[in-house]
Amino acid sequence: MQKVLNKPVIKIGRIAGQYAKPRSSPTEIVDGTEIASFFGDNVNSFEPEAKLRKPDPYRLLEGYNLSALTYQTIRRLEKKDNIEDIIKEVQD
Repeated sequence: MQKVLNKPVIKIGRIAGQYAKPRSSPTEIVDGTEIASFFGDNVNSFEPEAKLRKPDPYRLLEGYNLSALTYQTIRRLEKKDNIEDIIKEVQD
């Protein structure tokens, strides 16, 4: 980026979020119906439907794969000058 912008670059960032959330209660009431609480995108869906709130282990695998892709993309940004090439690689 420094070469492209011709300006000094300071690397800072937060590349992780809270994808699994602790809850004080395993269930919640939505429109008068008790369903499982939302425990984060790595566990279940935010959508208030009972079947989508069931813990899904494949969400954890998807979260891992997306995290790895994000890390790899950041590493590519550090090594290459042309951001358009990186975007094209990620989209393919």
